[in-house]
Amino acid sequence: MSPWLNPNGANVQSIGPYCSNYSIQIGAPIIIAPGGNPQPSTWEEEPIDINGEKVHPANTWGKKIYLKEYGGSGNYQQQIDINFNYYRSVMAPDKNTFAMSENLYDIYYNNINDFLSNLQLWGIYKITDCNKIKYIKPAKITIKNPGIGQVHDCVINVVGVSDDKVHILIEEWRHNAGNVYKTYEIQSYKIINNELVFEGYRTLFYNQQNMNIGKYYDFDNGHLMLLVNQNSTNKIYSCFYNEQNAGWVIDANPIVNGSSGVFTKIVGDKVFILPSGQNKLNIYNITSNSTVLTLQASLLNVFLSIPGGNGQYDPLFVSKASNDIYNIVYKNANGLGSFELMQVNLSNNSASSSHVTMPADFKAMYSSNGSNFIMKNNEIIRLSKLNWITSTSSEYGNYYYVNFKNAGNGNWIKDKMTQFKWKDVGGFNNQYIISSDDYSGYDIKRRMFSIREVDYLAHPYITNNDQTFYTAAYHRPKKLDNYYFSNGIVVNGKEIFKNLAGTSLNKFLYRSPNQGYDFNATTYDTKTVILDNKTQQLIGNKDVSIYGKYSVIMKPGFNVSSATGVEFHAIPQQALPVDIPICSLTFDDMLNPKITETPNETLYLKQAGEKSENKPHYGEIILNEDGTNQQIVIDRGIKIYPNPTKDILNIDLNGKHFKTLEVYSIEAKKIITLDISSKAMIEINMSQYPAGIYMVTLIDSNGKSFPNKVIKK
Repeated sequence: MSPWLNPNGANVQSIGPYCSNYSIQIGAPIIIAPGGNPQPSTWEEEPIDINGEKVHPANTWGKKIYLKEYGGSGNYQQQIDINFNYYRSVMAPDKNTFAMSENLYDIYYNNINDFLSNLQLWGIYKITDCNKIKYIKPAKITIKNPGIGQVHDCVINVVGVSDDKVHILIEEWRHNAGNVYKTYEIQSYKIINNELVFEGYRTLFYNQQNMNIGKYYDFDNGHLMLLVNQNSTNKIYSCFYNEQNAGWVIDANPIVNGSSGVFTKIVGDKVFILPSGQNKLNIYNITSNSTVLTLQASLLNVFLSIPGGNGQYDPLFVSKASNDIYNIVYKNANGLGSFELMQVNLSNNSASSSHVTMPADFKAMYSSNGSNFIMKNNEIIRLSKLNWITSTSSEYGNYYYVNFKNAGNGNWIKDKMTQFKWKDVGGFNNQYIISSDDYSGYDIKRRMFSIREVDYLAHPYITNNDQTFYTAAYHRPKKLDNYYFSNGIVVNGKEIFKNLAGTSLNKFLYRSPNQGYDFNATTYDTKTVILDNKTQQLIGNKDVSIYGKYSVIMKPGFNVSSATGVEFHAIPQQALPVDIPICSLTFDDMLNPKITETPNETLYLKQAGEKSENKPHYGEIILNEDGTNQQIVIDRGIKIYPNPTKDILNIDLNGKHFKTLEVYSIEAKKIITLDISSKAMIEINMSQYPAGIYMVTLIDSNGKSFPNKVIKK
């Protein structure tokens, strides 16, 4: 018998053998007529994630952030991490720091002075160690150069982030002598030891009338583009943050853009500017460490039509394909509309453009909600928001994923497709994507966000096939003897239950959260099954098999006993692929689920390469809620208690015979050896050893080892 392994390869308590074809089995046949289960009209309760939050099983991939958004009307006290007006997330290319919401405050005149003293820069996170998200401690915001008059409104937005900097724009409205004046102030903060520290500020515009800065901010590598409208004239201002003196510089000679709006996009040392309502693209060079922009090219009538609206998303997606080649995706508004890929060549101080023939799935308009395009070297990922469906009776997709790869010779081919259960795309760069998975409530909305790697969105170990959508990283089932797991077959007096659709595809039933229009649904191909305090205890004469794609994990609160007449099998269906991304935001909770609701003492049943006999194991698995005095009865009826222990560890061999007992430290150093050939009870004094994990190994007369994990407190 081999011990089970946790995902890091360390031995944990042995409860039975594991192998590629067999399972752990608790209990033995009892010949009694089964009692059966009634058919439910409503399936399992809403599924719960490892943090105890309601979740659609398809959204168990990636790390989670939970926030509350105020959706009602009127003024209210916006509080950090609690109430806010969510407006997309802020990310920068190739950076690990992000702001959860661009908008931090949007405060009206009612009691505004009560708000201004409590402003804080919050909602800043940093991805570290490949699978962790660190929350950066908030910092107090103080307006450094307030305008003149009675303050009326205040809006604060995050306009840019880098690995160790966060920049915010404060818009302050004041009434003076019956007129409205606006002051715009930009502030910068540095991340030091997980805290935000104020670094500097600049007043961009002071006490101005008839002025407004457009909502869209474009920031990269210290450069910020602002569209400023004053007296019905638009001007594009180039701003630069000087790292050496922690100060902002603003261009004294902005680009005048008439009365129309504008879209800007910074890509490396270039700025692409699309004037609204024009078939025109201006491309500027950015002077290094400066605000100065130099026009390189002005391309007229380069698009197949004036770029059309793209729902709530950007009208242009621009990426650098090679030294002088840039890919641009836009919406062609002619006819029914289509998305097009245009290449711009900026070599030899000139500019030319051409269109690339793309597959039908790239060009098609799926809905009026628009599409995002994530553009990488030789890949373009399209994420299209579909129409939301209420009162549905079956699963549906909120987002349609399809990626295209450059096959060479200018040819692009469709590679993979799948669907996601997202409400919105919050933000993305070429490494990470933030999805707003779900929200519920009215005046106060609960929002759940997921952060995961772009490269793993349609990873082959996430998807099952093109016909099976919404696979789950993990699932915490409530009822293991679900009515729909039985075909009414009785063997040796026990009704057979298996969570299988067909012969091999595992399934679980749940209530799909759908904003008040919930319905019965099924998730297939769950990778990790978690059995814990949420799982109802099995009773009665039943033979229950629970299948997980890669692992079945037992945590505190789960218990099963053959004394109730139950025969239980936990069956991992496949060996964990050796090339699965072990350290990632996407897969971490599948591989290492740490449930915040209960202690993290865990028993892992995973696949391994060796085979062992398929013998029944008699006894119980009981994981106590508080993790103390944990008693585990292994397959030979041996009891080791208390576990964890402070000093004395008791071992009841229950009439079984062993030759030797050995105790090893976590460093695999043997610290105790005992001859137990004539003993039925053993007492080990662990008081002299430091706290930690130890392996107590029993060795029989044939030299076979039975290792067991023990925790010394």
